[in-house]
Amino acid sequence: MSLLISDRYDGQREYFEVGNNRYRVGVTNVWDTNFIPDVGSAIIDEGDEKGEGMKLTQFEASGNCLIGHISEWPVGCYHKAHYHGPGATLLGLRSTGYVLLWPKELGPRPYESGHEDQVIEVNWKEGGIYCPPGGWYHQHFNTGSEPARHLALRMGGRVYPTGFYSCLKKYDDAVMTSLKDGGTMIDYDEEDPEIKIRFEKSLKENGTPLRCAAGGQRIEEG
Repeated sequence: MSLLISDRYDGQREYFEVGNNRYRVGVTNVWDTNFIPDVGSAIIDEGDEKGEGMKLTQFEASGNCLIGHISEWPVGCYHKAHYHGPGATLLGLRSTGYVLLWPKELGPRPYESGHEDQVIEVNWKEGGIYCPPGGWYHQHFNTGSEPARHLALRMGGRVYPTGFYSCLKKYDDAVMTSLKDGGTMIDYDEEDPEIKIRFEKSLKENGTPLRCAAGGQRIEEG
């Protein structure tokens, strides 16, 4: 049996050039490109669904079902917690911090409900890799002195869906939609108060200023 690969690559001269097609699908910024020369400096589109000052762009590449996204968020700030299906692998590209993870069955306030022992904290830095389990809340924190940047890779694109994409598609917008609106993301005003207390303590230990006030709004410098 011969493999037919020309449906993905048939020698086009421009195939490995950086794509210029960027658009928005639902609440997601999408970038069609077969080549990213430097994920550390790639332009990321504004999108504050996961928090004030956040940036996130999902890229679709090479007619493939493996996709990813690049996210960036400010010094002294953190993402809203959310959960999705299994298989997303994250790589730290810039700054340092930690991620909190806990099973969604514990609810949005695991400390308040007495389940502190089931909340896992994983430190990350440039080059650090971690993979949240399917159906677990996870929340990314930046305690470093520069904007944090992550690369995430997973299966199940919008443009080139896999056979089981119907099972994953519901998570695409859900991770940026609050629980009260039917999504899987915890808004700042619904999160466990202990989360921000611990974040402020970590910032103080690292000598990093707090840039996210109550409710997630950024505190302007000066």
